[in-house]
Amino acid sequence: MRKAIAICIVTLIASVGTVDAQKKSAKGVLKDIFNKVTDVTDKIIDYRLTPKSLEGTWSYVGSACMFESDELLKKAGGAAAAAKITDKLDSQLALIGIKEGGVTYTFRADTTFTSKTGKFLSVGGKYVLDGDNDKIELQYRIASFRFMTVNATIKRKGKNIELLFPAHKLLTVLQMAGKINNSTCKAISALAEQYDGLMLGYELQKQ
Repeated sequence: MRKAIAICIVTLIASVGTVDAQKKSAKGVLKDIFNKVTDVTDKIIDYRLTPKSLEGTWSYVGSACMFESDELLKKAGGAAAAAKITDKLDSQLALIGIKEGGVTYTFRADTTFTSKTGKFLSVGGKYVLDGDNDKIELQYRIASFRFMTVNATIKRKGKNIELLFPAHKLLTVLQMAGKINNSTCKAISALAEQYDGLMLGYELQKQ
């Protein structure tokens, strides 16, 4: 982030130009530069997910996948492999009722969350967000004083977010949601075995 801000500062200094420098005092020029740098810096920081920016209800719009490294993505065949994987996952999730609008995650600023599948099934707990590293820890409450923790990657995708789990961990999440069958379990397990370092999950849109 420091490197990005430094580049922005250099660019903005150049954009002020010699004409402005002649018309304004040095103090005025520096004030303009400071204001522009502050605006750009705020946008960079705002792009990082925080409990405040995550707050709200996010609805499922499709499956998502990524690899733990670019090198693994290249080995798997790049974007074509990613598209193939999401197509497979979409079809499998649709079989168990997970389709557009069928799953929601509600995140609150007090670091609690609720996940709903369909109209009736709801689970929740607490979350720990590490926006600097695109990580989130979901602490599902499965009994009065018992939690099950699932670590995930959370990242922005335009105005949407992607919530991604190690492929085998997605099965755990689906089991907690009560939405899993043998064919889906086998299909996801096969994907996990076929592609090393595969992350699978949901693309979510804010309601």
